[in-house]
Amino acid sequence: MFDSIRAVLFDLDGVIRHFAPSTHIDEAHGLPTGAVEATAFETDLLIPATTGAITHGSWIERIEQRLVARHGARASGAAAEYGGLPATVDAEILELSNTLRRNGIVTAVLTNGTTRVESECERLGIPEHFDRFFNSARIGYAKPDRRVFEHAVAALSLQPEQCSFTDDSEFKLTGATEIGIRTHHFVDAATLRQWLGLVGLPVA
Repeated sequence: MFDSIRAVLFDLDGVIRHFAPSTHIDEAHGLPTGAVEATAFETDLLIPATTGAITHGSWIERIEQRLVARHGARASGAAAEYGGLPATVDAEILELSNTLRRNGIVTAVLTNGTTRVESECERLGIPEHFDRFFNSARIGYAKPDRRVFEHAVAALSLQPEQCSFTDDSEFKLTGATEIGIRTHHFVDAATLRQWLGLVGLPVA
């Protein structure tokens, strides 16, 4: 049953791409530790951004407005700085994807992204290591909504049981599990490689 997996889908942030901490922004603006990131991830701000209802720029503007409303003028500019945080790429994950592709397995990124995520990833050289790139802001649904997984599976012309998906957020795996995708809660590249090997994929 395991050798039927023909595609591996990877979450982006926390798996492939990693952002620098944002606490220095809080400190620079005299805000409570974690205030900027917590505001950015508030559901009524994040969901419109990751389902394409608003642009990345509008998301940053709304974060700014909320921070200033809560903390005053000292918060001005904090959201823009948050939007410009530097990111690094996990080279082990890229190599894992390359190995899978060389062995005939389709790989794809499936991210809860904003309208800017494609250009961000292009600058980091991420897309060239994957066969497909799925951004929730273009699809209209965000993980863990099963419909975003159904979209990806259909686009790959596969059945759910022919796919696997890994995400560092266990909650976001639920929609994939619901439709029959085999899932893995991501911890690190080595553990993911081991799991993929156990389900019969060529990762050596």
